[in-house]
Amino acid sequence: MPLLSALLGAGAGLLGWGVYSLTDLRPLAWLLPGLAVGFLSGRRRVLGALLGGGAVLGGLFLGELMRYPMFAWAFLGGVLGWWVSKGLKGTVVGFLVGLLSVHLLPLLTFFLLPFLGLPTTFDYDVEGTAMVLGAAALGAVVPLLRR
Repeated sequence: MPLLSALLGAGAGLLGWGVYSLTDLRPLAWLLPGLAVGFLSGRRRVLGALLGGGAVLGGLFLGELMRYPMFAWAFLGGVLGWWVSKGLKGTVVGFLVGLLSVHLLPLLTFFLLPFLGLPTTFDYDVEGTAMVLGAAALGAVVPLLRR
């Protein structure tokens, strides 16, 4: 189940990436993976989707105030982690998964590759890959917090 949820989350992230590439509407593009991850949480799926979409938009708003829009994925993880586990442990785990998953590729690109002496001259969309990685990681981990 976690693998399927991760694949569905990644698919929603790819769909959001496509919407963002075509329209430049960040809230709409980020809403799609938020809805999908909330739906995959497994508790009252429609309410979970609404909560996930609201958490992404709320996190995006807070992130814009802090000048750090990637905060939306950590906020989504924290909200859904709390919702499925009803405790602080789920909140912290969800927040950390959301935060670390969106920073994995930049960490590899800007720290690990130069540390190993490898070139970092390839070009990729940091925000788009963060959307896919964040949705996949949260899609896998949030349902596991229910247990």
